[in-house]
Amino acid sequence: MLATAAVALVSIFFHWQALQRTPSNTDEFIYLSLARSLSQGTGNTLQGSLILNALPPEMYDHPVFNHPPGFPLLLVPFVAAPKNAVIVPILALCLAALSVAWVGAKFLVDRTLTSRLLFLMVLIAAFFDPILSFCSRRIWMDGVLAMWIGIAYAALIFHSSSRRIPWALVLACLCLAAAVGTKILMAVFLVPAAVLIFLQSGQQKWRDLLILCVPSLFVLAVWEFVFHAATGQWLPKWLSIDADVLRAHPFMAARADQPLLFFPMMLVLLCPLAALTIPAACLFIRKSGGEVRRVIALTLSAILLYVGVLVILGMGGFSKESRYLSPIMPLLGMLFAGVLAALRNPHAESVLTPSQKIFLAACVLAILAGGFLAGFHLVALSLDEPISLARVVPGLFGHWFR
Repeated sequence: MLATAAVALVSIFFHWQALQRTPSNTDEFIYLSLARSLSQGTGNTLQGSLILNALPPEMYDHPVFNHPPGFPLLLVPFVAAPKNAVIVPILALCLAALSVAWVGAKFLVDRTLTSRLLFLMVLIAAFFDPILSFCSRRIWMDGVLAMWIGIAYAALIFHSSSRRIPWALVLACLCLAAAVGTKILMAVFLVPAAVLIFLQSGQQKWRDLLILCVPSLFVLAVWEFVFHAATGQWLPKWLSIDADVLRAHPFMAARADQPLLFFPMMLVLLCPLAALTIPAACLFIRKSGGEVRRVIALTLSAILLYVGVLVILGMGGFSKESRYLSPIMPLLGMLFAGVLAALRNPHAESVLTPSQKIFLAACVLAILAGGFLAGFHLVALSLDEPISLARVVPGLFGHWFR
């Protein structure tokens, strides 16, 4: 508890500069305009707002906005002081990291020094995740999505334990519904969660499956009905931007004109820990057992499924931005905790092998590199796209080699 509080306070301290900035990004103005519209009773729409004059009408001039109102509703209390709305994504980062800490404490915390050090690694990786830190400095929905998915999956992991905690399942279903009510793409995360529940033994799995899925599917159905009634379309244009829209707006075309494997590439480049954790999870999923195996299987499948969906959407013109990876970042932290727990399997040898020690050392370096990127992004507030070490390090130290 003390270590978690200390790391959280340090993370909040580094966000001080973000709290001082004034919103400047177009997406920030969009969400603040939506919040103002909701507070005035106009509805979840940009029509009638000044920001619409600077946006492509094909994408934004609709009676209802492209996304459900989940995120603008969180911003409504800040309409009178929009600068303070950045508190929402900062708080979202902290809660997403705490969801990782919740899972890490379950599998790693005991009286030994080794377990506490491993848990500290998980804490630092979660609170100083480079992608979530980048998202937390702007009034964007991405960090909020990470919060909802992180809490939902953490609660689901606790429910899937031998104790079958009922309130944890309710928390998971509410958070998943909130995520879908923020962005419909988050319905993807229902699939691994539903499979986990379905694989449970006993007759209660059908009841649990309904509790988990019905709220999210209800939110999705209501939104689709509202969106179709207002626009005549079932799917918003952001899922697959039309070629004529891209031709008319070069800045949108630049986002879509990225390599096919943009999202998996950026996941590895921006979060070095992912390059170690995902392959290690594929190895340990067979060697681990019980609850640890379920954690690894659940989070790994969710990460791979979501990245796969992003790649497929990218083939159809989906805008490629690194911050869209944010929902899986707390899951990566939980996956990392599962891998570390597998290393400490009580059925394995008590002494780590040389290869395991090398892996842990590499993880420490990856966490430090990720923390460095997180700190850089919190200082460079003008960036609209995160940058990897390959660009930061030469920029900082290139003059040494001139």
